[in-house]
Amino acid sequence: MTGNFEHARLGRVEKAYAGFRAGNLEDFLDPFDDDSIIIEAASLPYGGTYRGRDAIRAALMQIGEVWTNLSYDIEEIIAGRNYVIAYGDLHITARSTGRALSFKLAEVWRFEGERLISLQPLYFDTAEAISAL
Repeated sequence: MTGNFEHARLGRVEKAYAGFRAGNLEDFLDPFDDDSIIIEAASLPYGGTYRGRDAIRAALMQIGEVWTNLSYDIEEIIAGRNYVIAYGDLHITARSTGRALSFKLAEVWRFEGERLISLQPLYFDTAEAISAL
């Protein structure tokens, strides 16, 4: 039974990232419900906890106001009992300065059963991101 949940969760996350790569925000938001949260690093201009699809959509729009040319080259996505983790390289350009950055990023998707509880990006260098702004 656990293996089926892991496979289903992995498929939902892969579909969300495919939507992101295609520029389809609604496909990315598909796994989220009104109680799901995204937790962004407090030191970033859009840092905080966002609950529900509408708040998460607004947070993603805010991120788009800060960065341009955003892409996430995922090296691997793995699924465990309650988590799916995507690991790779984030590429962004600061709108305010035009400075381009690349750094490692892990995004941790936490599930309970089939329900997505949270997504938390773990940035490897928020100081560099802030410096670029």
